[in-house]
Amino acid sequence: MQSFDIEFGVPSHGWMEIRLSAENQQMVLHVSDVSCNSIRGLVSALSLILQGSMREVVEWSLEPEYAELTLVCDGDDLVLTVTLTNGSSAAFSFQGSKRMIVRRLLLSLGDLRSNPVWQTPNAIENVWSWEFPDKQLAALKECFTNSES
Repeated sequence: MQSFDIEFGVPSHGWMEIRLSAENQQMVLHVSDVSCNSIRGLVSALSLILQGSMREVVEWSLEPEYAELTLVCDGDDLVLTVTLTNGSSAAFSFQGSKRMIVRRLLLSLGDLRSNPVWQTPNAIENVWSWEFPDKQLAALKECFTNSES
């Protein structure tokens, strides 16, 4: 079975590390909360994929560059690709079962949300400039559960 993992670091002062790994690939991104709400964008993209969208793109700011996380459906598979705006080829690419990839992303988003840093006073000023998308994540989890049947 192919392995895929994504880990979100602890957000602090508008920066967060994202670690991706699959088979013999590894990638680390240091993403910023300026100027896009990428966590919410990822939750939204996953929801749309589960609802039948064939392709979704999430931008992550690297200041001043961007990384694009692209999700493309291929039958029951999902192709996850990360491309840096300063390069023309994919920096990271993985194809696997759509359910496996979405499940892994959901678990990692849940781990990110469970970090107590989101509960600190003035989290929007000191941690991440955007509120965590709790309602959207709950809806995504429900959509994922309902898509099993």
